[in-house]
Amino acid sequence: MPGNQAFVPVEVGFIVDVTIADPGAGNEFIYTFPDGYLYKFELISYLYSCDANASDRLLFLCLQDSGAVVFAEWSNYQALSASQQLLLTQAKNLNYITVRSSRCVLKCPDCWIPGGWQLFSRTENMQVGDTYTVIRLLLRSYREQN
Repeated sequence: MPGNQAFVPVEVGFIVDVTIADPGAGNEFIYTFPDGYLYKFELISYLYSCDANASDRLLFLCLQDSGAVVFAEWSNYQALSASQQLLLTQAKNLNYITVRSSRCVLKCPDCWIPGGWQLFSRTENMQVGDTYTVIRLLLRSYREQN
């Protein structure tokens, strides 16, 4: 029937699956978005494992531009202590937050990320044996128009 058409919005761009190399014990991770594209987060996931040293750790993710100016910083605000692990997953289109002792699900930031920018971890009170592992990003990528 004319006038009764349904339109389903379709995301453009393509999905990029990124595995970030484990940075090693006591180190933060960093990822540089390749030039020539704009990006949006679909999913961010990683496992953080604390060593046996007593200290409350607080985990942050940060975005900085190509001039190393921090544009955004976010956290689950759940302190981790000795010998704890946290599997953190952030996904697009979530409207809830789930925080349990070993799992946390949050909504991804919804912003355009230019090529050359960096995503990195920042950990308050990181200990020498703490590790970030299984670091994955699903990104929606769009070719930049000049």
